[in-house]
Formats: sequence, C-alpha cells, structure tokens
Amino acid sequence: MIPDVSGARALAHVREICERFGSRPAGSEKERKAAEHIAARFREFGLSEVVIEPFPCLTWDYSRASLTVAGAEIPCLPVAHSPATPAGGIEAELVYLERASDIDLARVPLAGKIGLLSTLYGDDSERLRRLMDSGLAAVILVDDRLPFDWTVAVGVPAQWIRLLSIPMVSIPYRHAWEIVRNGAQRARLEVATRVREAESQNVVGVVPGSDPTAGDILLTCHHDTVMNAVGAEDNGSGVACVLELARAFAGSRPRRTLRFVACGCEEQLSEGSKEYVLRHRDEMPGAQFVLNTDSVGGRTLLPPQRPRYARRALAGRPRRHASLPGPIAE
Repeated sequence: MIPDVSGARALAHVREICERFGSRPAGSEKERKAAEHIAARFREFGLSEVVIEPFPCLTWDYSRASLTVAGAEIPCLPVAHSPATPAGGIEAELVYLERASDIDLARVPLAGKIGLLSTLYGDDSERLRRLMDSGLAAVILVDDRLPFDWTVAVGVPAQWIRLLSIPMVSIPYRHAWEIVRNGAQRARLEVATRVREAESQNVVGVVPGSDPTAGDILLTCHHDTVMNAVGAEDNGSGVACVLELARAFAGSRPRRTLRFVACGCEEQLSEGSKEYVLRHRDEMPGAQFVLNTDSVGGRTLLPPQRPRYARRALAGRPRRHASLPGPIAE
C-alpha cells in the first residue's frame, strides 16, 4: 500500500525550516538547531532509534567583504574558509587568468597581484594548489555555470581547506564580464574571516522492517546550507521530502527497514554522509537502496556516478573518511 504523501505538508516543512533557522552553515548554531528540529519531528512521527550523531568539522564566518575595481564597488562573498586579508586590505594589479591552466598561470608574472578566474577551481586539488603557490596576493572567482547578477557562495571540499593560504572571493558573473570587458587594471580587496573547529551532526530515525534478513532502505538528505542562503531549494526541499516520507511511513510495517538520515556538513562535499557510513559501516552490507533527496522540485536529472568514480572519490582520504565496505552494484 502506498502511503499518503502530501506535497502541501512538504512545502510547509520547507517554509518552517527556512523561516525558523535561516542560513545553516556546517558547524553553526543554526545547523544544530535545525538538526534538533528534525529529530523532534522524527520522534513526533513515531520513528524509533532517533538519535543525533555529532562529528567534528571546520566552520567559518565573516564580518567584512569589500572589493573595489576601477572605483566601483563589486558585490563579493568570501570563499568558504578563505583566509582574511591583512588589516587594511590588499590593493594590487589585477590580472585575468582565464581558467587558471598551466599556460594561463605562466603567461605573466603573478607575484603580489590579484588574479581573476573565469571559472572555479574544478574537482582537481592540484589546480587549487598551483593557485596557492603562484605568488598571487588574492584570487577572485566566478562560477561560470551560473551567469546571474547575484553572488554565488563557493566552497571547497573539507580535505582541501588546509590548502587555502591566500584570500579568495567570488563575484557575480555579470560583474566579472564587465571587469574584463573594460580592461580594469587594479583592484582593492578587504575581507575579514574566521575559521574554527566546530561540530556538525547527522540525524537518524528508523522504521523497523518486518523481515530482518531483507536489508535496509536509506532515505537521506542534508540540512546544512552555504553561507548567506536560507536553502529553500538546497536543501530545505530535500529535508522536507525526508520528513514527509518519515511521517507517511511511520505507522507502516514495511518488509525492509527504513533508515531516515539527515546529514550535516554536506556543503563541504558530503562530510556528513561519509561520517554516517564510517559510523555505521557494519550496517552497510545490508543496504539495498539509497534515495538521496537534494534540490527537489526542478527538472534537472543527474545520473548516479559509476562505481569506479565512487571508489576513486573515497580513495586516499584522511582516516576519518569512509571507505566502501563492499562491491557497488552497476
């Protein structure tokens, strides 16, 4: 029997999460309160084994972000966990580095300059490492996937945070276009940031199955957000789906056990889900299927990555990151 699932109730969850807790960066007080709210809802619905599982993370915040180019103030947002500028900021020659390839970085001397990239640093830590070692005084990034007028929050995977050694900010695509088109020569940047050790958390609730040998189905989401965003789409929508499915299935007796998991610290590249797998690795062989809800409500479909990508993504990570417990189905 298909449970009664309500889109209206899911939308109400989105509104409640965004309006009550707002922006919920990993390790923040608001992320913790959102996790407590999810746990309270799980208990209210009648799920069993409801628990909040904390784990360490790095959090950050900022008190100032100012960028001036050719006398004009440019909207900017520090890259997550970026170092601060020296007191008084940095004023330097502006150099356009296109996509920061080896050729781009070798074209002109970079020492003491502010570099403008027409892209992010991609999924290769070596490009980020080259930028940090280039002699640049600071870096300005543009997310070229999103040609909008507003500033896009940019982060780095948790294992790359320690690489960050110079200030980095992101700016809107349209402003970057104007800077390059007008041939701006100099920029002044001032950011005040703080990075510190903190604690994120996963929230778990269970609907026991009638057949202990049938395995588990996991229904997952993440409850953290990027900085300066209430996260209605990313990922209040996913939290709402998990909450509504938890409510709908709570009174049922499915054959397989249903495990509902709301992860923290996803915006640092799925740290919460890695922590969950590491803590529950003995349960992983019984996992038959995972439904992860993230940015629900649009029309974009991203197919799952193939097993070789998953193994490569987890290979060589620090000890606290999870390794795969067994074969991955094609």
